[in-house]
Amino acid sequence: MIANCKQARHGEEIGDYNKEKKVNGVHVATEIFRNNVFGIDAKECVKEMRESQEQSGHKLKNGFFRIEITPSKEEQATEWTEEQWQSVITDYCQRMGISNSQAIWFHHSRTDNDEQLPHVHGLVNRIDRNGNVLSDKYCQKRSIDVITKMTAERGFTTAEEISKKERETIKEKAHQALRQMKRYDFTSYVIACADFGITVRPNISPNGKRSGYYLSLEDSSREYKASTIDRALTDSRIVKTHYNEHKLYEQERRKQLERQKEQERQQYQKQQSERKPNGGFHL
Repeated sequence: MIANCKQARHGEEIGDYNKEKKVNGVHVATEIFRNNVFGIDAKECVKEMRESQEQSGHKLKNGFFRIEITPSKEEQATEWTEEQWQSVITDYCQRMGISNSQAIWFHHSRTDNDEQLPHVHGLVNRIDRNGNVLSDKYCQKRSIDVITKMTAERGFTTAEEISKKERETIKEKAHQALRQMKRYDFTSYVIACADFGITVRPNISPNGKRSGYYLSLEDSSREYKASTIDRALTDSRIVKTHYNEHKLYEQERRKQLERQKEQERQQYQKQQSERKPNGGFHL
C-alpha cells in the first residue's frame, strides 16, 4: 500500500474533488467513512471543520490533512469490501494520531490512468475534538512509516519492495531492448522498449525540448526516472550503453551461429558415415 499525507489550505476544493470525481465522464466517488462530522454532504462537513478551527482560536495557514491511500493491484486481487477499506482507514488514522479529528473519506473506483486501481481520499481537520493542533511536521514521512508497517503486518508487499522489483525488471528489459537495436535513436528506443512491455515517457521542459525520460511497466501505474533505474540509461550515457550492449549481442549471435554450423557439420558427418556400405565377403 501507498499512503500520501500533505497539509492543505482549501478544504472546500478538496472536498468537492473527492466527492465529485469523474473519469471519462463517469462518476467514480462514493463516501466510505466519516468521523465526528454530521453534514449531509462534503460541503457541509468541511463547513463543520471550519467552525471547529475558528472556535479553537488557532490560526492555521494549512488547516487540513489531505490523505490518499492506494493499495497495489496485487493487494486488491480480490475486490475489497467496504469493511476492509474502513478497517485500513481507521487503523491508519489511529497510528497517525488523527483519529480524534473530524474527517470525511471517499472511495474512488479508478484513477484517470488506471481503471483497475481503487483508492481512497481523506480530508482531516488539523484541529482535534479537544481543540488541539495536530502537528504536520514530517507528516509524509510518518505516513510512509505507518503504511509500511501496516502493509507488512497484513502480509502484503510493501511499496518499497514493489518499487525495487519493478526497477530491476525495467532495467533488465531496457538493456535487452538496447541490445537488439542496430543503431540508437530515441524514437527507435521507445519502440524497442514497447516490444519488451516497457513504456517510455519523455520529460518535456518548458522550452519544448526533451529533458530526460521516465520508464514504467505497461501494466503498472508507477513510473521511474531513467536515472533511478540505471545511470547507464540516462541521456548522457545511453549511446555508449547501446554500443556495448549491441556489441555483446552481436558477439553472442556470432557464437550461436558458429555453434549451429558446428552442429550441422557434425550431423552431416554422422549421416555420411551411416550411408557408407558395410564391408562384404571376399573369395
